[in-house]
Amino acid sequence: MIRKNNQRGMTLIEVLVVLAIIAILAGIAGLGLKSHISRWRVRNAANQVYDDLQKAQQIARQVGNYALTSSGQLTEKRVFWVFNQAGNSYQVFRWQDDDGDGTAEAGESVPIFSARLADGVVFGTLPGIDRRACSDTSGAPSAAITFSAANDPPCNSNRCVRFNKFGFSETGPGGIYLTRGDVSYALTMTRPGNIAMCHWDGSHWQLM
Repeated sequence: MIRKNNQRGMTLIEVLVVLAIIAILAGIAGLGLKSHISRWRVRNAANQVYDDLQKAQQIARQVGNYALTSSGQLTEKRVFWVFNQAGNSYQVFRWQDDDGDGTAEAGESVPIFSARLADGVVFGTLPGIDRRACSDTSGAPSAAITFSAANDPPCNSNRCVRFNKFGFSETGPGGIYLTRGDVSYALTMTRPGNIAMCHWDGSHWQLM
């Protein structure tokens, strides 16, 4: 006796419905992956800046505040961290007051190292941030980088940090805000050189 096969193939409409569902799920997964990548890149950039700030502090401790020249003259020494906000990069210099006038001048600074933020990560803040990192106190950030700017080399009107022999900031406390897409991290440094890193969760800064 011949048995009839009750199984049937999928119709064209059913195939299209399945493909549409797969496309929707893939789109949702893609959005989640994109957000994850943004968070990962900004976090890595924040870690990089954090590590480099500590590196600059260590160099400043090694350099010291003064050096004795061969002629017996006492010259001032410092380490400068200079931001290039437009280029999303920064550079660290060793400065020595060769002419002894107490002023940083062209030719007296030697570059030590430089770095650029990861692709897509910029110095900036997200719209709607109404608290200062990483204290989480009310008041929107005044700038993407809140360290003061200096006219003298090597700062050349860029925002910068001047480290003394203790790794302290002689240009005051400040914050650095990093953003990519809808993800934002920040770092703050006090005058005594204490560094904190935090993440914006949509309403508050969370310390890392």
